[in-house]
Amino acid sequence: MNTPQPFFSDLSKIKAILLGAEPSNNSSKGKTVYLEYVFGINGKDKRYFQMIEKNLSAIGLTRFDIYAQNLVQAYQAEETNNNIHWESIAEKWLSILKNELDQFDKSRKIPVLVTAERIMEFLTMEPLPTPKEIYKGLADGILAADENRLGRVLIPFYRHYYYDLSKDEYISYRDKLRNFFH
Repeated sequence: MNTPQPFFSDLSKIKAILLGAEPSNNSSKGKTVYLEYVFGINGKDKRYFQMIEKNLSAIGLTRFDIYAQNLVQAYQAEETNNNIHWESIAEKWLSILKNELDQFDKSRKIPVLVTAERIMEFLTMEPLPTPKEIYKGLADGILAADENRLGRVLIPFYRHYYYDLSKDEYISYRDKLRNFFH
């Protein structure tokens, strides 16, 4: 099975887990681009990680502070947003991901930066505020470990350019995350 490898530098220095949905993409004229690492981190093609890296910097983290992995780790026929079966596929991968993360963080103290609303919806056990409410500081989107299926603190950290944490309108959320990690 061809899957991107998780990305990390030093497991003993991980400050956050960065969680993607799955590696599927139709980025090369409708064809899948196979990535060596999750989000293409350390690859020549920066488009998958560029916004995430910018937002990491905005909260005082770098790629060397994270463990990056996807919830669904295998390429799918359809990208997440077009895959009507994504939740049932994710269900099969959830225990695999939990076991993988427990290998280096048994106490489940390292928080998870969740890169897509669909992942948050899958992992939560209650209705969520909208991304706009969270990013504008109108609602708290951070979920405690006992409020989700992953059993870790979940932090919305959406990778779409709309959620660029350098925007002035998101200053309260950016500062909240910066304070969370420092």
